[in-house]
Amino acid sequence: MRRLYALIGGLGSLALLAGLVALALWFGRDLLPPDRLVFAAGHSGGGYARIAERYRTALKDDGIEVEIRETAGSVENVRLLEAGEVDVALVQGGVDVDPDAAESLGEMFFEPLFVFVRAGVEDAANPAAWRGLNVATGPEGSGARAAAESFRRAASLETGVVEALPLGGRAAAEALLSGEADAALFVAPISAPYLAPLIEGEGVRLVQLAPVEALARRMAGAHVAELPEGSITMEPPRPAEDLEMIVLTARLAASPDLHPALVDRLVMAARRLHGGRDVLTDAGRFPAVEEGGLPMNPQARRLIESGPGFLGEWLPWWMAAQIDRVLVILLPLLLVLAPAIRIGPALYAWAMKRRVWRFYDRIAEIDADMHGAETREALEDAEARLAELDRKLAALDLPASYMQMAYSARLHAQMLRERLERRLAER
Repeated sequence: MRRLYALIGGLGSLALLAGLVALALWFGRDLLPPDRLVFAAGHSGGGYARIAERYRTALKDDGIEVEIRETAGSVENVRLLEAGEVDVALVQGGVDVDPDAAESLGEMFFEPLFVFVRAGVEDAANPAAWRGLNVATGPEGSGARAAAESFRRAASLETGVVEALPLGGRAAAEALLSGEADAALFVAPISAPYLAPLIEGEGVRLVQLAPVEALARRMAGAHVAELPEGSITMEPPRPAEDLEMIVLTARLAASPDLHPALVDRLVMAARRLHGGRDVLTDAGRFPAVEEGGLPMNPQARRLIESGPGFLGEWLPWWMAAQIDRVLVILLPLLLVLAPAIRIGPALYAWAMKRRVWRFYDRIAEIDADMHGAETREALEDAEARLAELDRKLAALDLPASYMQMAYSARLHAQMLRERLERRLAER
């Protein structure tokens, strides 16, 4: 019995120890991070490719090799990510991603939807009037094509009323400058190199959409942002006046199995690469926690909201990332187990004391019977009961720290027995 109570008393401590061992085995198996990851970007020379190169440079300082996978754009990026062929991908706002196959590492930057038309196109501000135009909408698998399709539905354009040319990036810009296309849609950073000839060229103009707010509200993941006058070039000022543009929010999506140390390095690189001020956003706007889209990677959320922890100042980044992951799980576990750890010893002490306390009820009962006894037979019966009680007290198997209680109970029983013997002697 004593061993059983000891086992019960140590249950909380054993549970804590088991939890610590399990965590150590689980997280220790991949303590050292991979030194390589595959990054799905976009087509060569595009905006996503330039951003991926910046990530490659940033992670190279941490000894991580980044393989950049050239793709047609966001739609293909998502397909590769969902198939497990890449580790991380840039994904345009409004492009659907399977939430079971990917996690968000955060929203990273605004991508303007640039609408360029040839100078002779009339009523260009209202896309509902574009009937019969040849419009470069990006190749299949690109984010531009997905955005163009969303834009078409937002403008209430029926399928087939414009001729969609599967051209994007540099090819779309060249088609517009040559007259092959009447209009072109681009979802790209302002720094995308293929936009410069359009911004600076003759016979092509950047359109201020008239119902811009209404269009943005009808497009998934779209907002309206202001591009200030002269923010692209100052002499001559381009745009020539403040321009309200539809913008989509690009995010970084990753495999749910991406090593936590790589998550740490990617988000910390994102804070450096996207945290500054530009013509569309204020400093500190990005990276941001994604709300209402992909599920956020918990570690990425903490890094975006709180920054790196104090461990990063003293430990190698890969070790700090692992310890941080363990603490996030261990601290709630400790909060749950702490009451059990406190209750265990208290329960053990109560059980030990109860084994002695129950004899006091019987001592009090014998004392009451002695007080009311009128015959020698009743007194002798009480004496026999006291002898049996003393024998059981002496046989108790108690830890040394609780034996004093048994001795005290035996002393009380002995005092009662001496009174009983005096009464028997008087008979």
